[in-house]
Amino acid sequence: MSLKRLAVAVMVSVCVFATHATAQKNELSGLVGRNFISDQAITGSTLSDNKLRFGNGLSFEVNYARRVMNAGLLSSRLKSRSYSIPTKTCTLQQPIECRRATDPTS
Repeated sequence: MSLKRLAVAVMVSVCVFATHATAQKNELSGLVGRNFISDQAITGSTLSDNKLRFGNGLSFEVNYARRVMNAGLLSSRLKSRSYSIPTKTCTLQQPIECRRATDPTS
């Protein structure tokens, strides 16, 4: 099967299934995944191991959408999204003294 025929077949199947999706008024989706941030070098550091290491965090995402206006193939939706990474870690070879941004001594 040529690439052109495959593309046409995919487009036809998408158009056929799109008519069934218009009957839905509410959408709810969820996602669970892992985040990866590579280690970052700290420039100007005097430590022998000057890498800031990030742990791989588990992330959660929930999406909700509601169709508010429908005009044939065009529709308008209100969407709400929530995203969280509760298990992210950050480590360095030696402990660092951290101050809050509102601390008047900083």
